[in-house]
Amino acid sequence: MTIENLRCFLILAQELNFTRAAAKAHVTQTAMSRKILSIEEELSIKLFERTHHRVSLTNAGQEFYYQISTMLKSYDTAVTQAQNMDKGVRDSVQIGVGVYEHALLRPVIQDFIHQHPISKLNCVQFKYHELIESFDHGNMDLIITSDQFLQTIDQEDLELILVDDGRRVKLGRAVTSKATLKEGETALLKKIKMVAAVDLIRYYAITTVEDEYLGRCANSYDNKCILLTAFRDFLDSLEAQNVLTKDSSGAELDAEAIRAYLLEEAAKAGNMAEAARIRSLSDDALRRENTGSHVFLSLYGRVMDAMEDFHITLEAQ
Repeated sequence: MTIENLRCFLILAQELNFTRAAAKAHVTQTAMSRKILSIEEELSIKLFERTHHRVSLTNAGQEFYYQISTMLKSYDTAVTQAQNMDKGVRDSVQIGVGVYEHALLRPVIQDFIHQHPISKLNCVQFKYHELIESFDHGNMDLIITSDQFLQTIDQEDLELILVDDGRRVKLGRAVTSKATLKEGETALLKKIKMVAAVDLIRYYAITTVEDEYLGRCANSYDNKCILLTAFRDFLDSLEAQNVLTKDSSGAELDAEAIRAYLLEEAAKAGNMAEAARIRSLSDDALRRENTGSHVFLSLYGRVMDAMEDFHITLEAQ
């Protein structure tokens, strides 16, 4: 009894027609009949009832069909896994993602599967500290977390220090090689954790605007307040995850940017009275002004630093 003969049995059991089954199996009708007869003789049972008008499974044939279907699926899986192992491809991969990084998988997951044939791909979402713990414990093959946003940094401005202490290979002091800072940039941006946090916030802001607001919502004060609420909730979640310092973050309509825009528009129109009116407005009143299609937002928060500089005093008694 060969695998080929068993596959022919499955096809005939599904088609219940020798002509169609033979064509589907790419064999002659005579060869199909011989294969089925060979199986029946080896088992000493009748698998099919045959008449001039129809073919049907016997009770024994139905049970045999169920068992062989399951067996051949297991056989095909075993062959695939063995071939993958021979090629150095894992049969399954465990991927862990942070609270917001799942969106990063969408553009690349199909290409990854196409290039690396894998029987099973499991994606699990964690809180950030749980994600790192799961990876440290060997439960995840790879993880995607905020450091993945470093792809936005020029490679020449990025340096990762890997340390092999004989126990594990790990990220040492994570710093960028950013030697000069632009005006207004904090010295903390020389640290990878800080850059990753800033890029995480930027990524969320851009995707939220593009996916839910851009070209879809009227630029009313109420709609802008709804958007600000979404940003504040996101920043609060980063505080809860110790990405940002507690009670340090917020999102507001940028009154100064609105004032500058409106003054520029008044100057273009040569409307001195309007310019004077704009200058006299309070910040709250400015935030309610009509800014056409422009939306001016300000997001802020203090990034929580990592433990890096340890000062330990040991006193021998």
